[in-house]
Amino acid sequence: MILTYHELEPHSASRPYSVLCSMFRRHLETLQTLRQTGVPLPEITFDDGHASQYEYGAPALEEAGFHGIFFITAGWTGQRAGYMSAADLRSLARAGHEIGSHGWSHALLTRCSESELAEELRRSRAFLEDCLGQAVTSISMPGGRWNDRVLAACAEAGYRRVYNSEPHRRPGPRCGVELAGRWMVRRTTDTGGLMRVVRAGGARRLLLRAQHEVKSVVRRLAGDALYQRMWQTLGSRPEGR
Repeated sequence: MILTYHELEPHSASRPYSVLCSMFRRHLETLQTLRQTGVPLPEITFDDGHASQYEYGAPALEEAGFHGIFFITAGWTGQRAGYMSAADLRSLARAGHEIGSHGWSHALLTRCSESELAEELRRSRAFLEDCLGQAVTSISMPGGRWNDRVLAACAEAGYRRVYNSEPHRRPGPRCGVELAGRWMVRRTTDTGGLMRVVRAGGARRLLLRAQHEVKSVVRRLAGDALYQRMWQTLGSRPEGR
């Protein structure tokens, strides 16, 4: 199972995908126990590039002996309040964390024209590689949206691994890339819930798939435009740091 975090908050988790810093540390402590059980350790990923991931997430990971994959909305780097700077990204890379792309502007890639899709994929990768001085070959799908056209464009743009938001999907080849699903950690996720997901067997994965498909139906009924407006509304809370 691959885990995904978004914003980390020190005092109160105010958004659906925000997680308290204290709970994040408890999650890591719980995951540490897997080292003695033989259960594979999950990958820990972060989406968007929020500054709290650098301020709180990276130190906690390093103290617990983990490394993360930080998927960065490249066009926000050093430009949008509350998001990481180029120096932050270089610091993460020096500490052994992986930097991946989350697109240039967080546009839903399935809604992009061919030229827009190339811009989102190629510009973000070029910016990050220029910033870091190293190859960037992984990308996570903004809003979890993907299709075979997007995957083929990712392969053409030089990405080798693509991450989406389907918690039941095991990594495997598709359209020239390795496609892997992830599970989104929410503010209500306690250590027990986390471990149930990490240890998920066949029956649990079927349940996760069913839950994801229900959510996908709701999103399709609402439409991409409404979904994007909802995401932007959630993301427009003034930064207090």
